[in-house]
Amino acid sequence: MPETEFTPEVLRQLNHEAAGMFRLEIIRPKDLYPLFYDVIAGDSGAFARLIAAADSAERIRRMARSSPVICLCCPRSIRDPEAVLAILIPASDNASTAIVSAMCDQCSAADNAVLIARAAASYEAVCPGLRCIEITHPQGGRA
Repeated sequence: MPETEFTPEVLRQLNHEAAGMFRLEIIRPKDLYPLFYDVIAGDSGAFARLIAAADSAERIRRMARSSPVICLCCPRSIRDPEAVLAILIPASDNASTAIVSAMCDQCSAADNAVLIARAAASYEAVCPGLRCIEITHPQGGRA
């Protein structure tokens, strides 16, 4: 089951699984149903993303009253477990670890390209060694 807390152990596991290559995805509440169907179809990568999203929703719900989650891109509090999520996951078929951050309504009120750019900049600020690249041919083969 994917770990989603931002700890040194998770970072080490992420780096090990990713070999330096990560995917950054935006998951909106409406994306959860298609993700669920991908899991049923046997997509292990979808399973990791779905578990990470569910774990994050539960964490947001649990922390809402005492110490709310903070938006990835700004200092606003997030109390809605159905918030938009930015997931950083190893670019491999069998990822077991992910880092998920929520985005507030104002920061997530844009299209996915803008959200990915915002989330990438925020993750790079936290992890200076992280570099986001754009995959121009996602259906390309493997070497």
